[in-house]
Amino acid sequence: MRFSNMLRAVFVVVIASIFGCGMAGDVIEEKPKQVEMKKKELQWACYDRTEYILNRPVLGLGAPVILKLKQFPDWNGNFSASTRGIVEITGGKKQSALFYFKGINRTWAFGYKNNHQIVLQPDQSAYYYDFTGAKDGERRKAGQSFRCEKL
Repeated sequence: MRFSNMLRAVFVVVIASIFGCGMAGDVIEEKPKQVEMKKKELQWACYDRTEYILNRPVLGLGAPVILKLKQFPDWNGNFSASTRGIVEITGGKKQSALFYFKGINRTWAFGYKNNHQIVLQPDQSAYYYDFTGAKDGERRKAGQSFRCEKL
C-alpha cells in the first residue's frame, strides 16, 4: 500500500507540472505582456523629378533629397486608418501634416488651413499643390513634381 500512495503522489506532481498547476505554497509570478509595434512609421525620400533620367538619379550616388514624407500608424498599429504624418523639407524644417488616402493616392495636407498638399501616387510619383487663395472646389495644377523611394 505504501508504494501505491507514493506512486499516486508522483503521478499528481507529474500531472500538475504538465498542466502548469502550482503546488501548494508555490508563488506564480506573471510578467506583463509587452505589445510590439510592427513599424513605427512609413517613410519616403523624394527627389526633384528633373534630377532623374529613366528612374535613376543623374548624380552618381543619388540625387539630393528634397523632402521626406512620413506616415504614422493609428493607435492599433494600422497604417490604412492613419491620420498623422510629417513633411520634412531639406534643411531640417518639419511640418506636421494631416495624412489621408484619396482613392489609392496618399495625401499629406499641411500649412495654414491645410492649403498645401503633397500627393503620392502608387507609381512613387509625388506632386505638390498650393491651394492658398483657392475657392472651394477649385482645381490647381501641380507646382512641383517629385520621384520618391520608399525607405
